[in-house]
Amino acid sequence: MAATSEQTATACEEVSASSNIQLRAIQSVEEASETLTDIIDKLADTVNRFKV
Repeated sequence: MAATSEQTATACEEVSASSNIQLRAIQSVEEASETLTDIIDKLADTVNRFKV
C-alpha cells in the first residue's frame, strides 16, 4: 500500500511539473503574441505616414 501511495505521489509531482512547464510555454506564447501585436501596430502607423 505504501508503495502505491509513493508511486501516486511521484506521478502527481510529474503531472504538476509538466503542467507548470506547459503553463510557462503558454505564457511565453502570450507574451510573444502581445509583442508582435505591438510591432504590427507600430508598423501600420509607419506605413500610413508614408502613404501618398
